[in-house]
Amino acid sequence: MRSRGDKTKEQLIGELATLRKQIADLETSEAECKRGHEKIQQQNEFLGRILDSLSYPFYVVDASDYTIRMANPAAKLETSSENPTCYALIHKSDKPCAGVGHVCPLKKVSKTKKPVVVEHIHYDEDGNTRSVEVHGHPLLDAEGNVIQMIVCTLDITERKRMERRIEHLNRLLRATYDVSHLIARERDPDKLLKSTCDSLIESRGYRHAWLLLLDGSRRVVATTEGGLGKDFSLMTEWLKRCGLTVCGKKALKQPGVVATIDPSSSCADCPLANRYDGTSALTVRLEHDGKVYGLLSCSVPNDYATDEEEQALFQTVARDISFALYSIETEKQRKRAVNTLAKLAGTFSR
Repeated sequence: MRSRGDKTKEQLIGELATLRKQIADLETSEAECKRGHEKIQQQNEFLGRILDSLSYPFYVVDASDYTIRMANPAAKLETSSENPTCYALIHKSDKPCAGVGHVCPLKKVSKTKKPVVVEHIHYDEDGNTRSVEVHGHPLLDAEGNVIQMIVCTLDITERKRMERRIEHLNRLLRATYDVSHLIARERDPDKLLKSTCDSLIESRGYRHAWLLLLDGSRRVVATTEGGLGKDFSLMTEWLKRCGLTVCGKKALKQPGVVATIDPSSSCADCPLANRYDGTSALTVRLEHDGKVYGLLSCSVPNDYATDEEEQALFQTVARDISFALYSIETEKQRKRAVNTLAKLAGTFSR
């Protein structure tokens, strides 16, 4: 007789088959989990290689406390802090960005829940300022709240420099246009020269300008300025006592433009040296048909002092002024000749 706990051979075989199937299922599940884990690991490694290959900074910021959760090597955010914030690492600040010049992208993203683009000033490894375009993209939770922000920054320093250069050259073109119209209608040399200097600075192409006329012996006979005001009296006194400045002497010896980089340090003896802070001087002689009429000098941002287009436009202005002085002089000679002929005709008619 078998007890109730006793199982038949068939039952035992059935239970064994069931156990084998369960073990096989577990092994299959384990293999699938392993493959899934390996796939996730491969995807993470692939994503990591992609982020590491990006040449521009890429990082993720926590929306709750501004801490940087991950960053690629291009971000160069090495720090000993366990929970570095974006504003501390990037801007060396103890509080989030604020104000018109440094709008916080995380605040905008958290408010709008949409991607934003703002411009910031960042610093490179050497402490130099760089203009960057900050792109912020929101990461939302199941309820639609912003929990993190993906950030990538693009260095637009060169683009901004080119934009400033184009804007500057456009101002010079407007100044050249204004001077050309002035020359066409103004026949008084003193008014012409003063108005020319004023036009050159009114367009904001140059910070200040000065101009002088020379006689046949190359002595200064007239001076005028724009943007210098009372400070120009220092130059007139210098010209009386010491003669031409170094840049003026160089310009008289050559037909091209003389570029003096940062006169505030390179020409300390110049009476106007302190007016060139952050700018350079362009000086050129006023010459037409072999005759030198004088000198024109203007201040220009350091970045543009040796620019070929800059110097070409400056020479165009100088040539226009020189031709205007030649035309005025020729007109005076013509009038004197006419008067002389009239007097002679009167003498012979008696």
